[in-house]
Amino acid sequence: MQVFHQVLRALYYRKKSRQFRHFQEKLRGISKGSVTSTGKRHRNYHEGKELGFDHLPRSNWKNDYAIILVHGFGGWAPDESAFFGDYWKYTSDPLVANHHNIYQADIGALSSLHDRACELYQQIVGILTIRKQTGITGNGPELAAHVYGKEHFDKDHKGLMTFYKEKYLRLKRDDLKVIYGFPNGVPGGWSETHKLHFIGHSQGAPTIRYLQYLMSIDYFNEGTSPKVDKSNWFASVTCLSAVLNGSLGPF
Repeated sequence: MQVFHQVLRALYYRKKSRQFRHFQEKLRGISKGSVTSTGKRHRNYHEGKELGFDHLPRSNWKNDYAIILVHGFGGWAPDESAFFGDYWKYTSDPLVANHHNIYQADIGALSSLHDRACELYQQIVGILTIRKQTGITGNGPELAAHVYGKEHFDKDHKGLMTFYKEKYLRLKRDDLKVIYGFPNGVPGGWSETHKLHFIGHSQGAPTIRYLQYLMSIDYFNEGTSPKVDKSNWFASVTCLSAVLNGSLGPF
């Protein structure tokens, strides 16, 4: 968990900086400790914990972009499974949450990459923002066609999808015992000047990359303005146990 914490903090630093090189050296030590004896791991964890806040102070951050977490195949939002609990449990710890703007996405657990990527975009922009822009008030096929794209909807969903479940980002705080929802999208919006960091686990990683592809062709622009490449709206993409080269799982 400490290594994951350090990865989060590293997103805000330039890789060529002296502080980052020092961080990498310490991270190697933490990683080595995690595969040795329990005592060694315990000492390295607390050493890294102190290091994370003392030698990489917030005043040195090069950006303060929010982080979007995207779950994998069969995943869930933090308020959807009392049995399995929080998919991204560690990021809800106050030690981490107090120093980062971290949002969990709620995308289709068994959906295609295209559908998942479109649902992710819908949450980042905000379902209420989309309703305001389009004038769509219901949750029927009209809303689904707008979210997924009319051509895709007509090909894969028409006649099958009569109800679209509106989705929104979550922010969970264990210390406050509360889960916040963001139907208006990520605070501050998403743009070339207000980028976002993305972290995807398993199928969440190719979902993010597919969204970046859709942004590169300006897929969500319905002709109200000239299409432009928006793939640079991504500050970074971090892949955890990703299936970027495919998987034999379905077979």
